[in-house]
Amino acid sequence: MATLSFSEFVALLYPYCGNGETEADFIVTITDRIMRGHPGRRNKVVNKEDMYQNPMRNKSVRTLQAYFKGNRPISKRDASILYANSEPYKFEEYLRYQCSDNGLSALKADLEEKLNQGPISVKLDTAELCADLFTGILKNLASGKAREKTVQESK
Repeated sequence: MATLSFSEFVALLYPYCGNGETEADFIVTITDRIMRGHPGRRNKVVNKEDMYQNPMRNKSVRTLQAYFKGNRPISKRDASILYANSEPYKFEEYLRYQCSDNGLSALKADLEEKLNQGPISVKLDTAELCADLFTGILKNLASGKAREKTVQESK
């Protein structure tokens, strides 16, 4: 299956699940929602970067906006933390709660267009597909196989 970049994925979800959040807050929300446990819990502070279990909670608004727009990639370290602690089922439940059935249908249509692979099977649940895509994106970022599009590439 084709995959999306992190920025393409979050931009696709944002109209359906953003609920008035800023782009930066949305990044924190969806990464919290895919992580198992309590990603907002503070760790014992060893250094400044390790304040929260979810590494996105330690980032500045500017950095999070750059992730959203694809101007900056998530580091392999941060992606590894997110991927190693991912719980796709938790993210599926979040999508089902946030999106109406009509919203999930519209999201599925947008996914079909964005992935450019034709119609997605009727049997395939949209929330499950999104959770699988998200974990795949995190895995690619953690392994260094993914590269976000830069501003120069998109011009």
